[in-house]
Amino acid sequence: IEGSQLEYIGAGAFSTGSVLDDLYIPATVKDLSRLAFSPCRVLELHVQWTTPPDVVITKKLSEGRLYVPKGCKAAYAADKNWGKFSEIQEE
Repeated sequence: IEGSQLEYIGAGAFSTGSVLDDLYIPATVKDLSRLAFSPCRVLELHVQWTTPPDVVITKKLSEGRLYVPKGCKAAYAADKNWGKFSEIQEE
């Protein structure tokens, strides 16, 4: 992720029938489609935003483990979408 210049992730970007083991999304992503993860299953999703973006979290996706920046777990857990994850850890 270091040095990433990725700024946009569009709708269906991760629409795959297979399971992704790890997915890292850098803080440089400023424009994330609400449907970027629909439908998708990720075992470990690592995000670097300090504020949870508005995105649709599907049941399949929420079955994975979410990793957020240190000090941000409460914000993600309280979010109407990101709070669907049963396991949220800080890293």
